[in-house]
Amino acid sequence: YQLYDPFQNGAPYLNNQIPMSEFNPVSLASLNTFIPAPPPGTDTVSFALPNDLTDNQFLARGDELLTDKNHFMGRFFMSRANQPGFLSPTDYFATLPGAIWQNTSVMGSDTYTISANLVNQALVSYNRTNNTNTPIYPPKGVAALGSNYYNDKMPEIYYDVSGYFLLDTNDTNSFLRSEEQYSDTVRWTKGKHSVSIGGDVGHGVGNIVNNYRANGYFSFDSSAPFTGNSLADFLIGKFSNLEQGVGEYKNTILNHVDLFAQDDFRITHRLTLTLGLRW
Repeated sequence: YQLYDPFQNGAPYLNNQIPMSEFNPVSLASLNTFIPAPPPGTDTVSFALPNDLTDNQFLARGDELLTDKNHFMGRFFMSRANQPGFLSPTDYFATLPGAIWQNTSVMGSDTYTISANLVNQALVSYNRTNNTNTPIYPPKGVAALGSNYYNDKMPEIYYDVSGYFLLDTNDTNSFLRSEEQYSDTVRWTKGKHSVSIGGDVGHGVGNIVNNYRANGYFSFDSSAPFTGNSLADFLIGKFSNLEQGVGEYKNTILNHVDLFAQDDFRITHRLTLTLGLRW
């Protein structure tokens, strides 16, 4: 394919070669520092990643018949996983974000038989998920490599050269979600009727701290009106698309109260009518 010079009104490059004088200094610094060349006689770059994921899980459950009419059940579950971050200093394709995940779930229920046809069940639950991803930061972001471009204190390098490679040193983020819930249900059976009345109260928190796209996502595509080749566009610093955002930062709080009443009316042994209200 023929390469074209966007600095010379799209004229074909002499001998189909880009002169070094047109090479972008940021692209050159990237190639010389952390984008390795394929071994002689090949056109691909191979790399290996460490596999050092640790996941510890704990589960406990208890059932107790407190009295002839009162039964209690409790359950606790926790899972904590850890993966150390990794970034090869000479090959940024070889990268893994350092990550810590922890999931915690606690639940307790109490079933009290008031009479032969009247039962009350109370339920308390707590669920929490906490996930933190912290990559190994490159010593220099795009700005430090020479670009007149903003980088925050948690630099991420992202190059998407269509048809050739995708390089991403990963963003930094943490996600926290937790919810507490209490519910109570009374069930009464009388003749052909089974009536349930109850409600629940809940409180939830969802926090996000994520510098997604804060350092810019640079994309290069052969369809762009530059050289006609995405890799050549990368060499001269002509990107087809740039995405930059301010990250994602949220502190969400959710409170809810729900009430319900329901009657299962057994009209015949083959037909049951269910009526109910929910709020």
